[in-house]
Amino acid sequence: LLSRLILREKQSLPVYFSLIPIIIGVIIATVTEISFNAVGLISALFSTFGFSLQNIYSKKSLKDISIHHYALLALLAKISWCLFVPFWFFYDGIDIYSNTKYHSHNRAMKIFFYLFIDGILNFLHNVVAFTMISLVSPLSYSIANSTKRIVVICISLFILRNPVTTTNVLGMSLALFGVMYYNKVRSFYILRFK
Repeated sequence: LLSRLILREKQSLPVYFSLIPIIIGVIIATVTEISFNAVGLISALFSTFGFSLQNIYSKKSLKDISIHHYALLALLAKISWCLFVPFWFFYDGIDIYSNTKYHSHNRAMKIFFYLFIDGILNFLHNVVAFTMISLVSPLSYSIANSTKRIVVICISLFILRNPVTTTNVLGMSLALFGVMYYNKVRSFYILRFK
């Protein structure tokens, strides 16, 4: 819907219908979660909305100002760093520096090391994400990202042995079926109108 409003990107009716099993599957898997939390759900919805807007405006920027996706990523990384380092410093940095519990056993250095590694991995994730955004539509990228999340959840179920209900599994299966159906329909229309 956002892609249609902002980018004027139209999809075929079967492509829109293919989204229904994904949406219903995610709703079923989420609402029947044993540790369901309404605040968490609302936060996730806002996060997804923001993520979708980021994808759409990144695609729009790539198209409208003819900037290379790595150049756009570098620019956004600089802006993000300038915006969020002051917040981090006042909320966490001062505490890490002044609280003595972080000083024992070089704990502060360990924290900064983990933050550095996390930053590098997050940047590499964004390199892949911006490359994908430059190659596919925002809708296709969002579907791919949903698939990634479902796979991560499934892996965590096996590794962390989180309890699941039959309804959870049904919801995840329906969402995965929807992703496969979306890919089939999308591929059909791309080949047909190429």
